[in-house]
Amino acid sequence: MILIALLTGVLGVAGSLALRRNTARARSLRNSKGLADERFILLALPGVSLFLLGAGLLGLVLPGIGGALGNVLGVFLAIPCVALMGFGGYLAILGFGSGPAPNWVKPKSDR
Repeated sequence: MILIALLTGVLGVAGSLALRRNTARARSLRNSKGLADERFILLALPGVSLFLLGAGLLGLVLPGIGGALGNVLGVFLAIPCVALMGFGGYLAILGFGSGPAPNWVKPKSDR
């Protein structure tokens, strides 16, 4: 399960970065009015991907590296994973809302 979350998170972040590029296909997807609209592509997809990436990394850090290196270093390695999950959750909550996407999340070519 940890590897599935890690793989899904990495692939989702890569896909999110590809959809932020200034290409005709990415612009047409961002400007569509279907399920994958601008808010979903720019906020929800990267948010869910970052959450899964953080969860996968946390699952790797806690029992493996954290247990072998001690409790203090394990906590220090877990803090960025939890922060990544929190930021991803925040973006996902913003992405599943309604209305136009905030201006700060749009690529520079769309502003």
